[in-house]
Amino acid sequence: MVKILRFNLKKKGMVSSMPLNIDHYKDYFTRSFQKTDDLFDERLQHFTHFADAGFPTPQCERWRTTNLKSLIAHLPFDQKETVSPLTKEALPAPLLANAYRLVLIDGAFAPSLSDNLSAEGITLRDLSSELNPKDLMISPFYMDHYKPSDLSFIRLNRALCQTGFHLNVPAEVTVSKPIEIVCLTTKGDQQYHPQIKVTLGENSDLTILERHESLDPGALYFANYAISIEVSTKATLRHYQLQNQSNKAFHIENMKADLQEDSHYQQFILTTGSSLARQEIQALLCGKKADVHISGAYLINDTQLSDVTSFIEHQAEQTKSRQVYKGVIAGSARGVFQGKIYVDSIAQKTDGYQLNRALLLSETAQINSKPELEIYADDVKCSHGATSGYLNDDALFYLQSRGIPESEAKKMLITAFLEESLQEITHDETRAAFSKHIEQTLQQLSPLVNPAFPLRQGFGRQVAEMTK
Repeated sequence: MVKILRFNLKKKGMVSSMPLNIDHYKDYFTRSFQKTDDLFDERLQHFTHFADAGFPTPQCERWRTTNLKSLIAHLPFDQKETVSPLTKEALPAPLLANAYRLVLIDGAFAPSLSDNLSAEGITLRDLSSELNPKDLMISPFYMDHYKPSDLSFIRLNRALCQTGFHLNVPAEVTVSKPIEIVCLTTKGDQQYHPQIKVTLGENSDLTILERHESLDPGALYFANYAISIEVSTKATLRHYQLQNQSNKAFHIENMKADLQEDSHYQQFILTTGSSLARQEIQALLCGKKADVHISGAYLINDTQLSDVTSFIEHQAEQTKSRQVYKGVIAGSARGVFQGKIYVDSIAQKTDGYQLNRALLLSETAQINSKPELEIYADDVKCSHGATSGYLNDDALFYLQSRGIPESEAKKMLITAFLEESLQEITHDETRAAFSKHIEQTLQQLSPLVNPAFPLRQGFGRQVAEMTK
């Protein structure tokens, strides 16, 4: 028996399609790579696929609510051939008091700014000098579930990738401290296409905090990341990310995680930066009792666009997945959530949960939600839902009646809404750091709510709740 449930929530108009020119990339590829390059054939294969498909347009189902015309309009950006020199003192202050650090500058791994992890038994491969054909392969998963136009950014990453690293934690190793991965952009008018690969051996344990920031808050650049995660049997990875790129940046990220038997992967993404941010997350629960928690929060304003697109595939029995996303949308910003739970016919006893909630702070704020279940097994427990709404005028009146100014009362309600999502984070210090970042970001939202925008009776106006 096959059950396919789809629900689409749309507010405001759909975007129109337009041709997206890739001539700059053709010129750049021809100029940058020669047939003498050891990986030229692999690069050319990916670039040919990219050139044939082009950039996704709103005619592509997975991209119909995210229009790339603003990205294309600001091309060309060139990849920088040299890394900007920086000292450790010039780096942003650590978010965690006691953590290792790995640093990427303009997409390139910077060993001189990074800690040595060999004492923990960790091996680290610098892809700028040790890239191999396997690094440029694309998982069969994408071939099975994605159309060619959906793979454009992955193909582009594989064709142009020259930087990044592969972090490997051996079996039976519990890393004593978290690893803070600092991805720092130093200037505008550039693009980069790095890979970050993390492999955990059996019964190993690791916590990662990945942060994306820019030295120039107004810099215009394009970051196209590919992140690969492998979690072996009985291993645990906690993976947190702060995406705080410059307010003009374009941040595209494709992340894929493979989970083996009785493994655990927890991810939380806090998004406050970028003009356009698209984070695609694919998780394959390959082994029995594998467990994945993929959650996040976003706080966006002005004309920012935050797009989270997830695909969770249950391929084995007794697997669990949980997705909880919350967003606060101010100004003329727009949030997009597309989440799919796919249950294979052999994945009996699957437990899948998905929820997206959005808080709108103005008449021009928008949210597009598309939760989806595709189930081919009979004995499962899966549910998904999407809600959107506005600040609760009763709660606001109550706080003001206690002498709290209106602007402060609004901030309290917004903070409470986002703080609830932070409870998905099990690492206390990271949760505290993200809470502080939310507080700082809220201070910059002005006006916090459009004064002419009427408050509504209560938040949680239900727009979609489907449960199997």
